[in-house]
Amino acid sequence: MAFLVRKNFKDYIEGFCKHSDRVISCKVKLQEGSLQIIQVYAPTTDYDDEEAEKFYEDLENAIEKKCANTVIMGDFNAKIGVKDEDEENEWIGPFGIGTRNERGEKLIDFCTANRLFVTNSFFKKPRPRYWTWESPGGDYKNQIDFILTTDKTTIQNTEIITKVDIGSDHRMVRSRMTINKKLTRLKRIKKKKPLKINTRQLEKVAPSFQIKLKNKFDILRNEKPSIEVMNETIRKCAAEVVEKPNETTKEQNAEDKLIEELEQRRKELRRKDNKTGPERVEYIETNKT
Repeated sequence: MAFLVRKNFKDYIEGFCKHSDRVISCKVKLQEGSLQIIQVYAPTTDYDDEEAEKFYEDLENAIEKKCANTVIMGDFNAKIGVKDEDEENEWIGPFGIGTRNERGEKLIDFCTANRLFVTNSFFKKPRPRYWTWESPGGDYKNQIDFILTTDKTTIQNTEIITKVDIGSDHRMVRSRMTINKKLTRLKRIKKKKPLKINTRQLEKVAPSFQIKLKNKFDILRNEKPSIEVMNETIRKCAAEVVEKPNETTKEQNAEDKLIEELEQRRKELRRKDNKTGPERVEYIETNKT
C-alpha cells in the first residue's frame, strides 16, 4: 500500500504513518485542524476471524479523534449489500448491490461505533457502476472497496472509474470532496549549507589550525560537549584559519580541474580497444602529465 501525492500538494502533508501491514495513514494540514486519510487492505475470508479482529483493532487505533475529518479508503473484503427498507442505520445509504455477508456486518458495526459514513452507498448509479471486484473469468462481481468518512457533507460524489485499466481484478473508486477550511502550507526548515573547506589551504595553515582547535577545546573541556558540537567546532575553526580564495587559489583550482579532466580522458582512452591514430598520440601525451 502507498499514497500517491501530487507534487504541488506535498507541502500540505503533515506526515505519514504505518500502523500495520494493512493500515497506513497520512495527515493533511488545514487552517484549523487536520484531515486524516487512511488507506487499508482488509483480510479476505480465507483468513480467520482473529485476523479480521486484529485488522479492525489496528484501524480503530489509527483513527485520530482530534482530526477535523477522517477519510478511510481501500479494499475491505466485505459485502454490505443493499440496505433493507426497514433498516435504521444512518451510516449507510440506500444504494448498492448484492447481499450482505458476515464481514459486511462487521464493517457496518465498525462504522456505527466510529461514526463513519459509507460514501459509496449515498450516490445513485447504474447497477454496473457499483461493483469494484471481479472474480477470475468474470463470473462474480462484488462491491468490496469503500470510501468512509466522518463528515458526509464534504463528499460531493463517490464513483467507480471505468475508463482506467490498472491490470487488476479491482476497479478504482474515487471520491470528490470539498474542504471548506483552507489548506495550510507547512513551513519547511531550511537546512544550513555545509561549510566548504579548502583542504589544500588547510594543510598550509595546519599549525594555526591546531592551535586554534586546542584553544577552543580547552574552553569546552568542562562543558562535556556532544559529538555534534565538537564536529561543528572543528568545522568553524577550519573555516576561520583558511584564507578567503585569492587569485593564486583560483589558479590552483583551475589547474586541479585541468588535471582531473586529463586523468578522466586518459582512463577513457585506456579502456578503448580500437584507438585511432590521433587518439593513440593523445593517450601518450596524457600519460606524461
